[in-house]
Amino acid sequence: MSQPNNNGTIVGWVTDPKGRGTSEIFSSCAATLTICVWTALHLNIPGHTDSTKKGWARRALWMTIGIVSSELVLLSAWRQYSAVHVLTKDMKTLKKQGRKSPDKDETIADWSITHSFYAVMGGFAFQLTEGQRKSLGLIQSRYTLTPSGVLLLAKCGLLRCSTRAELKDRSKSDALAKTLVLMQTIWFLIQCLVRTTQSLPLSLLEFHTIAHVVCACVIFGLWWHKLGDIQYPTFLSGEWVPGMCAYMLMSSRVAGKSSSSAFQDHQDSQPELVNFRWNCSSQRLEPTDPSLQRPTETRYMFSWVRKSLDLRALSGRPDKKPHQPGSTKYDDDTQAPCLGDRVNARLAAAQAAIEEHEALARRFYLTEKARGGAEGFNLRTPRLEQLLVPFMSDWPDDSLVGRPQGQIIGMIMWFASIINGGIHLCAWKSHFPSKTERLLWQAASGYITASGLL
Repeated sequence: MSQPNNNGTIVGWVTDPKGRGTSEIFSSCAATLTICVWTALHLNIPGHTDSTKKGWARRALWMTIGIVSSELVLLSAWRQYSAVHVLTKDMKTLKKQGRKSPDKDETIADWSITHSFYAVMGGFAFQLTEGQRKSLGLIQSRYTLTPSGVLLLAKCGLLRCSTRAELKDRSKSDALAKTLVLMQTIWFLIQCLVRTTQSLPLSLLEFHTIAHVVCACVIFGLWWHKLGDIQYPTFLSGEWVPGMCAYMLMSSRVAGKSSSSAFQDHQDSQPELVNFRWNCSSQRLEPTDPSLQRPTETRYMFSWVRKSLDLRALSGRPDKKPHQPGSTKYDDDTQAPCLGDRVNARLAAAQAAIEEHEALARRFYLTEKARGGAEGFNLRTPRLEQLLVPFMSDWPDDSLVGRPQGQIIGMIMWFASIINGGIHLCAWKSHFPSKTERLLWQAASGYITASGLL
């Protein structure tokens, strides 16, 4: 569009001046980095109590982490990818056994890497009714299955398996959007490479952007088959849900416990099932010691009830006997079901599930045989692992299958540090405003690179 200049002369289209300005470099780097990180991020399904505001804050947190320290996002993506690999392999093993789905006359032969990512991100959950929640003495009604929990349901033949197309319909990200972002990223890298081959300088901001873009491309590859921005899981239903939920909760470290933190930590808890053994003779769950008929603080290490674990302290009457399984009695002081009733209610439901599903019974391994002269008296110890959680955390924890050794995790971080530091070292001879800034840049880049080599 023509416009007058200062002397009144009308001019036409004016081309940009030769050379690159600060605004051009900054806008190009900022746009490339932001779009890359935003598109590469594939967060897990949020908790059922998370509001829209909290969801945006959660994404902003991980955006900041991705821009400031992309290696942490890379570690999370790699850990989820390794869990997906293990789960997919286990599902293929079950496929050969011809496990059936309860609602469809199909096997899990249609299970794909997309299904595994869906399970890892918390795509399968139990939604208990209010009556079921109260009968099991639980705080919340929704629990998310971990990959181990999903695998256990498949072994029991209870997993409802949606098709890959149905899952992709729920995703708000597709391969086309990812491809376009990758093309923009590759174009940025080509521009920087061409300038380098022509002996033209790159700004320090461009070196920093290149390091993060390379890391984002690796994250893209690891999360390529992961669904994006899914807000609700698939709720499993059936008469078997309360018993299976009770067993899984007792095997996990979250029974009677809720969490709203983005970084879950249940290390201070012990599974309730750790205090019980399976008696092969009576076909019942029995406590390891008769004194466990009354839960104590040393047996049930749940932080939310540490002050009320001992029923004697709760009631103020040391001689008060614990309630029997299935009892509807309430504590006189609190008018709430006492801890013994809650545990016993879950125990009864879990025992019924074990009797019904052989896959659960096989999770008990022999530890004691013919003890005390009692012929055929066999006790089996339960296999304990995280099967249910309030929600799947974005940060990797023990809820994922295939726990890697610390050396492998260290190698991933070392590799990311070497790549990140090495790219920054490429600016060794670039122009710096002062010798001090040059020295600080070189020292920081060298330290990051060396930390991966040591």
